[in-house]
Amino acid sequence: LDLITFFDEYHSGHIDRAFDIIERLKLVPLNQESVEERVAAFRNFSDEQLRSQARTLITFAGMIPYRTSGDTNARLVQMEVLMN
Repeated sequence: LDLITFFDEYHSGHIDRAFDIIERLKLVPLNQESVEERVAAFRNFSDEQLRSQARTLITFAGMIPYRTSGDTNARLVQMEVLMN
């Protein structure tokens, strides 16, 4: 299972199957217990690991060939500044 399968199911109108995929991927917490587990797991990462991953995601978002508004890019840059 992967995100492509999720999007394929979603765009085909198979919302229940798409939801099941998101649930199995554990991409986002979908119930209160999952939220608490994810927060606990998140706290296990060092600040440096999180900063590095965040910088990587910000760089990636800025480089993908998708036209985003100037506001979106400004927010990404602002987030990076706030991390340091």
